[in-house]
Amino acid sequence: MELKIPLLFYGTAWKEERTAHLTETAVLKGFTCIDTANYPTAYDEKLTGDGIAAALKSGIKRSDLFIQTKFAPVWAHHPSKIPFNPHQTIEGQITESVRQSLGHLQVDYLDSLLLHVPFEDDSDNMVAWKALETFVPHTIRSLGVSNFKLPQLKEVYANATVKPIIVQNRFYKETGFDSDLREFCAERGITY
Repeated sequence: MELKIPLLFYGTAWKEERTAHLTETAVLKGFTCIDTANYPTAYDEKLTGDGIAAALKSGIKRSDLFIQTKFAPVWAHHPSKIPFNPHQTIEGQITESVRQSLGHLQVDYLDSLLLHVPFEDDSDNMVAWKALETFVPHTIRSLGVSNFKLPQLKEVYANATVKPIIVQNRFYKETGFDSDLREFCAERGITY
């Protein structure tokens, strides 16, 4: 199945109590891609789901939307806001987070799930990736990464059965606009 990735994503970070209303408005005004995360410090995934559900009641079809969320490892969360049991294995954390995201977003599949940031130990990136691959293609349609450097992306790409199709990084002059990483992506058909 070929996924069509929209050109513009509506990002739901830092919208707080306005998340549901703003998400519904974005969809009704034509945004077809919603980007969120199971990362309570910056996102309210449940309110994002409420906004999507409200838009769907207005006649928008789920199949017309591209819903993307993210998984962040324990180290990236504020200690009081870790949404899953941090004492379980990485595989367990991934499974719990995916189930939470499906519930929060009120959907039975995700179009894309990204590793929000790399793990502190780069070898754990592949442990997490292999756990995510078990959900593809039914529960999760595609996988990607966010905030990864080129060596980390190369490692995932080389060892993945399900190749990343999206890289979502900051695009700054100070980082050379990720030119080497973008070239790697372009050569492999990865959307940056």
